[in-house]
Amino acid sequence: MEPILKMKQLRAIRFIKGTEAHEGMESYASDELQLDYKLKYPQLDIKTVWHGVIDINGFVIDAAHHGPGPGSREWLRGNVARLYLQDRIMRELIAGNEAPQLYVRGHYHSQIWVTIHHPIDRGFITSDLILVPSMCGLGAYARQVVQSTRYLSNGMVVLRVEGKRIIETAWFTQTLDIAKKELLSV
Repeated sequence: MEPILKMKQLRAIRFIKGTEAHEGMESYASDELQLDYKLKYPQLDIKTVWHGVIDINGFVIDAAHHGPGPGSREWLRGNVARLYLQDRIMRELIAGNEAPQLYVRGHYHSQIWVTIHHPIDRGFITSDLILVPSMCGLGAYARQVVQSTRYLSNGMVVLRVEGKRIIETAWFTQTLDIAKKELLSV
């Protein structure tokens, strides 16, 4: 995080609390990071939230830890995320609200980006959903849930927003082959 925290144009950071499996009881790791970084960078607006709806000059981001999975098969990758995003947009419209321009979710050790252009009476609205990979490895429970995946992605995404549009993205991710490869001679 240090290179990002030292960026001159950075004004605010929001840590989204994860699960106890990732962060300990009551997801204290995010709170600890917030306190540590607040001391080192007092000029920054740093907070930790469970679920945030963040308005940046009219660009609204709905951010939470849990969301859809990447899909149960490679050829279905992104389908669950697309349906999840469509549902979230429709829920907001039914409630009489504008849908956020961006939904950000984590939890799954995957990197997915889907976009929906949803028809409304005035044309279309566009919302994106980004699933960011985790920042940690797999424990025993996660290995079970991801069905012993061979490849593990970790990292984050940084977005630059102007108006109501994402104009630049930078993915800082790494995918590792975590299988133990051996050559046995018999």
